[in-house]
Amino acid sequence: MTSYRRRVIPLLIGLAGCGSEPGPEIDPYDSTLLGLYTIEAWTVNEASCDGEGPSVLAARSEHAALVQACTESTPRLHVRPCVDEAECESRVCGGGFFEAFAAGWPQLHGNDHDGWHAGAWLAPEMVGDHCEASLRSIKLEVDGDGIVITNRVHHTGDYGPPKAEYGGMCWPDDDASAAINKSECSSLEVVRLRRTRADCDPLVADACGPSELCAPYGNRFMCAPAEPPPAGPGEACGVQSCAPGLACVNAQVLTDCDTARCCSAFCDHSLPDRDVACAAQAAGLLCTDWYLEGYSQPDREAVGVCSRIHRCDDDFELPWPYVCDGFADCDDETDEANC
Repeated sequence: MTSYRRRVIPLLIGLAGCGSEPGPEIDPYDSTLLGLYTIEAWTVNEASCDGEGPSVLAARSEHAALVQACTESTPRLHVRPCVDEAECESRVCGGGFFEAFAAGWPQLHGNDHDGWHAGAWLAPEMVGDHCEASLRSIKLEVDGDGIVITNRVHHTGDYGPPKAEYGGMCWPDDDASAAINKSECSSLEVVRLRRTRADCDPLVADACGPSELCAPYGNRFMCAPAEPPPAGPGEACGVQSCAPGLACVNAQVLTDCDTARCCSAFCDHSLPDRDVACAAQAAGLLCTDWYLEGYSQPDREAVGVCSRIHRCDDDFELPWPYVCDGFADCDDETDEANC
């Protein structure tokens, strides 16, 4: 069995930082910048940090970027470049997992007004008989209706041989930090992004624009263009065709659906009478937690959906997002049968 508990691998690592910024830090989950962006400009100056270099946008494969909040040891803002929207959706973080030496511009802290910043190591490498590494000093700032990311890179040069305590591998240790402190900025990268989709809460009325709906996007929710005409409860649907306040749900976990998927209402799982509205939609439906216990996204813990709960042979109750998702979570694998 491939348990949902094995899909999330916690990896906690401290990364060195560069300097500090004024202004109080906020929880990145409270940032108004979360969402999906289009990469509009990307320049790199490989010679110095005195000014922007030539454009590299045409040579890059990435055309979109995901600005998201992720929790490892502490919540941080991450910006992940992607080839397209589909790849960005697959990169939505969740469950405390994050990548060491992540692609893009990770580990940012700060606030929307003063900006977000971080010092993030690039993966060290062996050069001849010694180790070398680079540290990025990243700054993200609001720029009109978009954001601009400035990335200054400092290189250690030779900071010694690999150490046995790291398994004979190069690692950004105290020697690397000491070498960085003596170095000068060696290259400048500037990236400009324009937001195309905003992060949203499906329990908030009018969370998106008049022609949009708050739809699932990986482990989060984002405003997406609605596909007219909007489908109502119990009606056949696609991911973006339900009316606002509804989710497109597998028929297996509904009692009133005659097609593969139908719309069902989001509900507030934190309310004591949370099942009342679901029972009014159709007999047998309960307000089921959208996320598995322990894997909810911060600030989305109350999101639920009216559905049947799939019960495995050991009476384990499996919420609907994990039915027919390609992973067998029940020992009897009934959650992946008839999909």
